[in-house]
Order: sequence, then C-alpha cells, then structure tokens
Amino acid sequence: MESVVELSSALEDERDRGALSASLHLPYAAVPGLDLKFRAERLQRAFASARSRGGRALALRAADGALLGLLLLEPLPHETRHFARRCARISYCDAFGDSDDERARRAAALLASAVKIAEQEELEVLWTQLRAIDYALQRALSGAGFRCVDALVDWVARADALALGAADAPNLEHGARASLAVACGALAAEEMRFNRFRAEPRFERERVDGLYRELGERCARGEIGAHFLCARDAAGELLGFAALDWSARRSEGAPCDMAAFRFLVRRSGAPRGTGTALLDAGCRWLRERGAELLLAQTVLQNAGMFRSALRLGFRVEDSLYDFFRWRSA
Repeated sequence: MESVVELSSALEDERDRGALSASLHLPYAAVPGLDLKFRAERLQRAFASARSRGGRALALRAADGALLGLLLLEPLPHETRHFARRCARISYCDAFGDSDDERARRAAALLASAVKIAEQEELEVLWTQLRAIDYALQRALSGAGFRCVDALVDWVARADALALGAADAPNLEHGARASLAVACGALAAEEMRFNRFRAEPRFERERVDGLYRELGERCARGEIGAHFLCARDAAGELLGFAALDWSARRSEGAPCDMAAFRFLVRRSGAPRGTGTALLDAGCRWLRERGAELLLAQTVLQNAGMFRSALRLGFRVEDSLYDFFRWRSA
C-alpha cells in the first residue's frame, strides 16, 4: 500500500537518497558533471528553507517505507503581494517507478495531496516548472488541472571555453546605478513580454507590469544579484541591462563555481549586437572572478538570446514548461 505523508526531513536516510537516483527533477538535473550527492543535498537544503517559510514537504511511501516520490509546496509572498491572489509554487515534484504509467500514477497521488492542501489553505494559484522530456509528469499535471502556458530553454557553458572579446564595448557600464532604477523598471515592464505571467491571461496586465517594473528597479539598485551592468547610447538612453549572480560556489560545497546570467535588451532602437555585448561583458566579469560554469535561462520565443548565446559558445542543455493551476470557483 502506498501513502502520502508530510515530512519533517526531506531525505530521511540513505535509502531515500538512493531513490533519488531515479529523479528527473533534482536541482541542476541537466547540468553535466554534477553528481547525485551534490544535487540531492541542494534539494535537502531547498526543503529545509521552504519549510522555514511555511512550505510543505510531501513524500509518497510504500508500505515498507521506501520512497516513491517527493513534492515541495511553498508560498510565493512576492507574487501574492503583486497579484493580490494567494500564490504558491510546487518547486520540486517527481515520482519513481519502472514505467511511465507507474510514475504518472504516483505523481498524481502527490499532486492530489498538494491540491487538497492548496484548497484548504485557500491558495488561488499554483505554479510549477517541469522538464519537457518528462511525459509522465505532464500527464499527471494535466489530470490535476494544471495547464501549460510557457516554454523555457536552459543554456550552459564552460567559462574557459567561451569565445569572449578582449574588452567591453564602449557603451557598457558596470556597477549598480540607482539613478537608472526608473529606466530599468520601465524597460522591464515594456520588454518582458514573453513570460509565464504574460502568458496567463487571468493575471491582470497592470499587475504583471508592476511585478517586472519592480524587478528592473531592484536590479539597477543592486538589490538582485552580485553585479549589475548596462548599455546606454550616446545620449544616455538605456538600451539594456544585465544582472549576474552566483548560483553555487565551491565554498558552499559545490563541485564548481557556477554563475547565473539574466539580461534584457530594448527590442526597438537598440543597435544590433547590444545583447551580445552585454552577454560578452557579463561572462568575462564572471570568468575573471572564478566562475567555471555559466548558466542562463530564456523563454523559447527569445530569438535574440539564441543568436547571442550560440555565438559566444553556450549550448542548449535543457527545456522546461511552466504550468499553472487556478483554484476552482
């Protein structure tokens, strides 16, 4: 007999950790060279952090206690505030089995428990991301009332293999600039047109704009990420900006120093090559500070990012889907 239980600890023994070797959704699942132990420990820390913020960790167990699946449900206070709707995220969900049918059935049991909790706690919106290769979990999500709204691409590059220029383009500036907060906010609200929240029509456009506007403003003020850089034209008008951050460090037990890269470019009016120049400068800054592996993510519709990333030596490593579920009326 299989049953869903709430966990006080995400991974309770070596048998649990062994079961995770079947997981398609451990952190950094598609990044080459990262061993199971590191990825399982990252998941353990994510569970502990989410529980400290009111999250719930669920496990599907066999009668003998064997781990058959895991799910992490955590509140999203930032999105809840912006959309005036109680939002939560299923930040990890996977089920293990010998066939897709078995995995789909077990994932459905976990999702049913998560949906029940969401209904009891009057959560209005559930969001999750899923690797595109996982057809079994797609079936389970669809059966639980989730709908796919967006597709994303993960990019990976070894820093020492990138084809970077010798120096920054002359119109690039490094360092947070509070004076650009309004301009960065306006650019984010205008240009982040392809995204999970834009793709879901039940989120009001004004509230989505406000979410991205705040994101852009915080980047400019240096409140998001380890480093900010921007591109401006001769008249000082903002053409684009980037936020760089460390995703994992050796000093924290990671097998290598990994960095994450986000950037945004004005689609009309920015000279051709602005995005590549930002990506080039940001990758050089990270490499000079010890980054060994660079990670980036973009929506599938962002053809400019595809061109820039491929030109510098990034490769597509994974693709993901965004799913939403809205509470029944």
